[in-house]
Amino acid sequence: MKPWLLLAYLCYLLPAQAVDLIVVDQRNAQLRRIDTQNPQTRRTTELSGNPVALWQDREQVYVLDGENHSLITYDPSTLQKKQSITLALNPVAIVGDLQFLWILHGQSLKLSQLNRADLTVVRTIALGKANPFLLAPALALDGNTLWVTNPLLGQLLRFERQTLKPLPTLTLGKGTYLMPMAARDGQVYVALGEILYHIDGSTGQILGQTSLREKDFSERLVTISQLFVNENRVFAIEPTSSQVFSFDRQTLVPFPPVKFSQTISQASQDATGHLVLAAPERGEVMILANQTPVTFRVGGSPSFVLHLVP
Repeated sequence: MKPWLLLAYLCYLLPAQAVDLIVVDQRNAQLRRIDTQNPQTRRTTELSGNPVALWQDREQVYVLDGENHSLITYDPSTLQKKQSITLALNPVAIVGDLQFLWILHGQSLKLSQLNRADLTVVRTIALGKANPFLLAPALALDGNTLWVTNPLLGQLLRFERQTLKPLPTLTLGKGTYLMPMAARDGQVYVALGEILYHIDGSTGQILGQTSLREKDFSERLVTISQLFVNENRVFAIEPTSSQVFSFDRQTLVPFPPVKFSQTISQASQDATGHLVLAAPERGEVMILANQTPVTFRVGGSPSFVLHLVP
């Protein structure tokens, strides 16, 4: 892409005022805040343990520590540590709203609900039988419904957000070790094996499904690690071959995959619906709106990234 075209696209993608990245650098055990328009570190703080997930609101950045089984919060401007609490074993995912946080625990298959204001635990419930091979269940919040996947049983669990009252469980197919999910506006998207499902969140009806296997490489196995959905598209992260698949949100018609020459790590989604991907080996962060990623050199070894949009 010509420099002036890239600059024009950047101006379209990112607002004129400064916006920042919050970067977890696992190799260097650091949490960093970096200016996207002038990629230099503005704040740095040391991390301990093994960060496994990030979440943010306007007041705090939340870091799940899988090694120490804890939740640590930081001021997003100064990166000063604010709070730290001990959790049940094996926290793997976090979501939240204005009132609560919910934390999913792998292996033990438990769900904890916390008051967001003071991080006190409201309740912790068991979702099923614990299993040491249950490493990566997925968690999503959509309106008043919490969604959890149990990959080993191929099940999609759902709960009322405030009371954690269980709602009917959906079984989509045979169990596997990964079952990523995303939810938005009453629609749920689940990758089980090499099938992407589109589900009506209110009725549990399967509205559509499509194969995730690339037609040009029919013998190549496809392993989807994460799903995201924005207003128009569903995005599927395929880290083995360093690419992102995307599909029309309503029809599941595929768009051309976006392929990267570098290894991609965990992805996140910002408030505008853009994907934010990390390339640890190159010290880069990519922001993907639809088909064309914009790359920022941030240095170090970024593992998890949040894009702070005002």
